[in-house]
Amino acid sequence: MSPHQKLENLIVKLEQLQKQHQDTSIEIVRLREDVNALKRELGLSGEVPRTKELIDEIPRAKVKLEDGIPEVDIDFSKKPAASPPPLPRSKTKIAAASKPAAVKKAFDLEAFIGGNLINKVGILILIVGLGLFVKYAIDNGYFPPLIRLILSFLAGLTLVGFGYYLKPKYKTYSAVLFSGGMAVLYFSTYSGNAYYDPVLMPKTTAFILMAVFTVVTVIAAMIYNLEIIALLGLVGAYGVPFLLSDGSGDYKLLLSYIAIINAGVLAATIRKNWRITLYTGFVLTWIIFSFWVLVECDFGIETNTAWLFNVLFFLIFHAALITHNLIKDKRFTIDIVGFITLNAFVFYGLGMYILEETGGEKLQGIFTFVNGLVHLLVAFGVYRRLEDEKLFYALSGLFWVFLTIAIGVEFDAEIRPILWLGEALLLFTIGRRFEVQIYEGASFLVLFFGISFLLEVLGKGYYNSLVHHTLFLNKYFLVSLLSLGIIGAMLWVHHHWKKEWATTGVVNLVLPGLFIGLLYGTFFNEIYHQFEMAFNNSKIDDYGDYDILKFSTIWLMNYTFAFILGLYLFNRFYLKSKAFANFVAGLIFLVSVLFLSLGIMVLGELRTEYLNPDLNPQFSETGYWIWIRYISYLFLSVSLFVLYKLLDQLDAVKNIKIIFQLFVYLAILIVLSTELTTFMAVVVGVDTKSLTHKVGFSILWAMYSLVMIWVGFRQRSKLLRIAGMTLFGVTLLKVFLVDLIDISTESRILLFVAIGVLLLITSYFYQRFKNVLGVDEEGSSGVRSEE
Repeated sequence: MSPHQKLENLIVKLEQLQKQHQDTSIEIVRLREDVNALKRELGLSGEVPRTKELIDEIPRAKVKLEDGIPEVDIDFSKKPAASPPPLPRSKTKIAAASKPAAVKKAFDLEAFIGGNLINKVGILILIVGLGLFVKYAIDNGYFPPLIRLILSFLAGLTLVGFGYYLKPKYKTYSAVLFSGGMAVLYFSTYSGNAYYDPVLMPKTTAFILMAVFTVVTVIAAMIYNLEIIALLGLVGAYGVPFLLSDGSGDYKLLLSYIAIINAGVLAATIRKNWRITLYTGFVLTWIIFSFWVLVECDFGIETNTAWLFNVLFFLIFHAALITHNLIKDKRFTIDIVGFITLNAFVFYGLGMYILEETGGEKLQGIFTFVNGLVHLLVAFGVYRRLEDEKLFYALSGLFWVFLTIAIGVEFDAEIRPILWLGEALLLFTIGRRFEVQIYEGASFLVLFFGISFLLEVLGKGYYNSLVHHTLFLNKYFLVSLLSLGIIGAMLWVHHHWKKEWATTGVVNLVLPGLFIGLLYGTFFNEIYHQFEMAFNNSKIDDYGDYDILKFSTIWLMNYTFAFILGLYLFNRFYLKSKAFANFVAGLIFLVSVLFLSLGIMVLGELRTEYLNPDLNPQFSETGYWIWIRYISYLFLSVSLFVLYKLLDQLDAVKNIKIIFQLFVYLAILIVLSTELTTFMAVVVGVDTKSLTHKVGFSILWAMYSLVMIWVGFRQRSKLLRIAGMTLFGVTLLKVFLVDLIDISTESRILLFVAIGVLLLITSYFYQRFKNVLGVDEEGSSGVRSEE
């Protein structure tokens, strides 16, 4: 670096150091000496003056530099131009003077007690002492009342004045004295009104004095920049009307006074953002006002007063909670958002109560919606100022909450679910279209809220015997269709604007599940209700034809089979989803099990009613009681065939084909057993409780087990052969434990011959196909591997 450049850098650094704390003066002197020495080396005259005169007093000189570098003619006497050319940059960086690191002081117990704790305890003891003095003076008649009052005020004013006098040097100590003095003035004013002649300290005078003390306290808090002073003044201010209350019940004056205090809180919050003071005022105000509205308010004459202060307090605190952050361009914290929400709901709850008490129930829906609309407008205003998306969603969320409540308050039960589902669709669309995931989450809250009320509405409409309506031409069916359309629209939005969010997998299950469930329930409810009305219409002397309810069960099962088959066709020709195919297969299995248990039992009861008309003499039975079973068998057969077609997609389930085969054999056995009973009772005319009927079952099961064993050999399925032998064993147990009791010799001969022949045939199968058994033991592929 050349000497000239070094000189320039030293001058700049000197100007920087002169602006630092006084502790840097030693460094300044040293640098000034370095500069003077360098000037002498360059042959420049004069000492370095004060920094602001430095450039003016340096004369023009030629600086002779090292060999090989030409002389530079520099005029140091001229001031730099307004926009001087930039100096040549040096590769050597000059570090800016860094601020000294703050040293963390160790906690000093002595200093804490002596400088912090003692003064607070002292001022508290002093206030208590003054109070005891006033009481003692009153009890003993010392001094006239006026003198006592003057002395009390003088004591408070002395503490206030002395505290303010000490503020420049002892701020904390001064604040304690000032706060104590204001407390003495509050107490003196209260004492003057409570214990002395009202003429000496009238209520109006005391009220004005305490209001002035409150204003002074708040101003002093701002001057001291200490929230504790404002908090003290606030608590004292709220205590004034209760301390001075004479039971007159002048709540209008009380609420006006509180409104004025809250205006001061608003001003302090805007200026200083003292949250504890704000939250304290918030809690005290709403407690006092809520008590008056809920307990003391006479709505016959004070309705307007209640509305006025409810709105006024809401606006004051709403402004106080958001204004400071807007002015300072600060982001909102969770506690602020929480109090904004609490403020909104306290105001809304009191408003709804006032409307209810004054006969304004018809206006509650409008009031709720307007309340939400106000929060939406505020949300947009705040967003334009801060562009804080999280705050916008929080504030606008209040709009959606109040909109949801307004729908519940304003509209009839049949309309509410439609509007709530429509709101869910709107939220879901906004969330997907503008990539706002929180809106999508909120849409599902509203969606399930609407679905729950939809189920309640449909339950009252369809499952109430007193409600009668035409098939499909009724409001409940229309509500179901509209709800179905809304969920279908959500499905369209979901597939049109696809988002890879963490919740996308859940949405893929929830929306289709709701759509399918609602579609199934829409027609299920109609079928059920028509049978329910037919049963009610059949009643004679309060006794109805219960066979109608049994037919209802069978037709609802048939409808369920048909619905699932429709889902299968939709997936095969349009959706082509393996997961959905697995879902359909599961439904077929569950409904088939339900039919083979409950459905078969109900069909048996209908057959019994047909064979025994004396059991239900008031109603006639026809062949419909019998042949309806074959419609159900047709649905069961087609469903099992579809399940068979879906087996290839259920590769995740081990041994699925063998399991399905066993299930089909079981279903056929149950149907054949049922039809054996039907054939013997209807065609042959044998009583279902006869011994012949029992023997017929044993022969059927034995023959069926033989068929299973034979098919097991043909398909080389060890599991199927074992199942057949198990059934044969059960049949033998039935023969010896049940059938041989109380049967004729002829029946026993027939039974033993039949069972013996079947056993010989079974043994022949095992001899005939012993090679197959060998293959099984060695193992095979495909189905054989399951043996």
